[in-house]
Amino acid sequence: MSGTHDADEGKWPRAASKYTKQRTITVTIDPGPTLKAYSGNADAIAEMMWEHARSWEVREARRDLTRALLAERRPNEEPGPVLLKAVTTSQRGHLGFVASEITIDNAEFLAHGELLCRKMLEAFPQGCLIFDPQWSEEMKGQKRKPAYISKHLDAIKNAATMYFNGGGTLAGCGAKLGNHSIVVIGDVYSYHENGIIHCSMTIGAEKTHPLVGINCWNFAYDPRRPKKIFFHNWLIGRHPIPLMDWFNIKIGSGLMSTMYRTVPYAIQAGVGDLETFLKDNCIHLYRERAGYRAFDTLSPLPIGMKRVTGQKFDAESSQINPAEDYI
Repeated sequence: MSGTHDADEGKWPRAASKYTKQRTITVTIDPGPTLKAYSGNADAIAEMMWEHARSWEVREARRDLTRALLAERRPNEEPGPVLLKAVTTSQRGHLGFVASEITIDNAEFLAHGELLCRKMLEAFPQGCLIFDPQWSEEMKGQKRKPAYISKHLDAIKNAATMYFNGGGTLAGCGAKLGNHSIVVIGDVYSYHENGIIHCSMTIGAEKTHPLVGINCWNFAYDPRRPKKIFFHNWLIGRHPIPLMDWFNIKIGSGLMSTMYRTVPYAIQAGVGDLETFLKDNCIHLYRERAGYRAFDTLSPLPIGMKRVTGQKFDAESSQINPAEDYI
């Protein structure tokens, strides 16, 4: 699979915006044999990619998309809020990606391992609480997870600290994004290719999330650009209410773009409380993040809509198969 494909046209459509420094692109795809069986339905693609997250074919798909996006980078192009963006929505679901290159002083150090993946989560505009696989298992079946998490907050935080200090990986963990959005972290995949470090993780929405589907979080580091990290996110799914697919892409791409620009501050030494630091030093980014946090208060409405209309994909109940089953 080269790049990724539109549910209707077989390619990502051209996309641009007068509000950001993104430019018009088209990324064409050649789906592999497994993916071809799912073409035309974004929800089925999301399910397949979640289930087969550790398979060679899906990992190769992520690698191909990263290659395609890096190839679109113009020589000596200066980073902007959003460098590349392409989205599509239809009755078959939503497919989209957003990408940006960000300046980070210690980029090379962060690019090794999954530390930067954790920093990306910590920089999420609406806030993020990561919980380890044991707590993720403990929460299965809980109908009101946000309330359950609040009740056990200190224990969850302490367990996560011990887990990561002991060398634990993000794979199999869960996270609460904002006040209501519960997600599962399916896998974390790192590899080196032609001197470039790549890393990606697949995050799936649970039924207690206002949106539907998966979001592949990715970054790449090229030592020839020693203080740059190339981020990109790939959003796939199909909401039972078609209008929500447009909303998913609109809000999702904005959240990711804001997260990219927050990462350099999230990893900066001596920052202390991130929101206080941004308020004092980067007011535009602070206001943008505050707007998303305010918007988060409306999450119970789309969550309720999902309960009424039903949904097919739920990361909590969907199994991720081990890689050896597909080698």
